[in-house]
Amino acid sequence: KSGSQRRKDRKENLRSEVAQVKGQLKISHLFTKPPLSLQQQTTKDTDRLDTGSTAVKDHQGIQNIDAQYNVIRSKVAQKARDSISQRLDIETEKSIDLMKNILGAIT
Repeated sequence: KSGSQRRKDRKENLRSEVAQVKGQLKISHLFTKPPLSLQQQTTKDTDRLDTGSTAVKDHQGIQNIDAQYNVIRSKVAQKARDSISQRLDIETEKSIDLMKNILGAIT
């Protein structure tokens, strides 16, 4: 076989292998159970262990961190909005003063 023919054959073989693997992945996905979410996992742990279990404590810790993060995020957003509106007020004042000066110079 010529070199180009061998390359073509190799490409074709690779294509069919890839298609085969993709097909297997699709099929195997149907038979595998999705991983449990954090909520389901901790619920399962509480059924099995007492409430002092580490998984529950970890989960509560994560929830606390999320809550603190949301509070901080909203405070930062509020400060940003305040400073923007403050700047807008200052710029508006400046432009009003400028217009008054221009009108005063014209009349």
